[in-house]
Amino acid sequence: MKIDIRDLPTYFINLDKDVDKYTSTMSLLQYLEFKDVNRFPGIKSERGCERSHHKLLSDKTIPTPCLVLEDDILFTGNDNFVIDIPDDADALYLGLSEWGRFLNFLGPGWVHYEKVDDHLVRILNGLSAHAIIYLNEEYRSVAKRVAHWHGYVNLSAFDMGIADIQRYYNVYAVDVPIFKQGNYNNKVTSNQISKRGMNKEQADKFFDSKIYKLNELINIPDSAGYRSHYHPVKLHNQNNGKTKDPKTTSKQDTNLGSTTESVERKDKG
Repeated sequence: MKIDIRDLPTYFINLDKDVDKYTSTMSLLQYLEFKDVNRFPGIKSERGCERSHHKLLSDKTIPTPCLVLEDDILFTGNDNFVIDIPDDADALYLGLSEWGRFLNFLGPGWVHYEKVDDHLVRILNGLSAHAIIYLNEEYRSVAKRVAHWHGYVNLSAFDMGIADIQRYYNVYAVDVPIFKQGNYNNKVTSNQISKRGMNKEQADKFFDSKIYKLNELINIPDSAGYRSHYHPVKLHNQNNGKTKDPKTTSKQDTNLGSTTESVERKDKG
């Protein structure tokens, strides 16, 4: 099926205090002729990014399909806004990091993909959450659960969780990003997936060569100089045994934290 992404209800997460980001994001989307652009107030707190995604995905007034953006997006120049996606698609990424989640490691060049056509790939373990189209209620509901778990239970990066479930769904991405991030992730979200990631043959060889040599997965640099590292996630509740009910959000939690997912990854790398 063909979709014009500019026709979709579009929501960008934005802090009340980040007026400049509001202005730049709204101006960009209007310039690109997106027809239904909405600001979504985020949550400023520990794991504010995860909690804001959960809040948005839980909002029953927001229809599906919808495009969910973060307010640090930049336009790459790829104006292929009319995209022919498979009928079985659950989600579509309009931008992706070169980092992938592999054997509990995070690192560059590890995104496993399957080529669909010259413009589209299916992804199996890709990181980032700055530009995602949720195409059906089932996948949106699962992503909402993942965001809740990472935002309120385990307190860790949301995009690691959705990278872990991509293999179970039909998640696609534009091969050349339409949107990249404008912060420290600029370089790593600017790359063509099929040139920086791994197709099935490459991924199989990589797996076979590293499965018993996991130490070789450490300290591989990306295009910005950050390095791959081991990053397992604990399975039990890490929020002092209590899961905060998002319905009881306090006044100081009414804005989105400015920290995005990969800050934690890079600071710990």
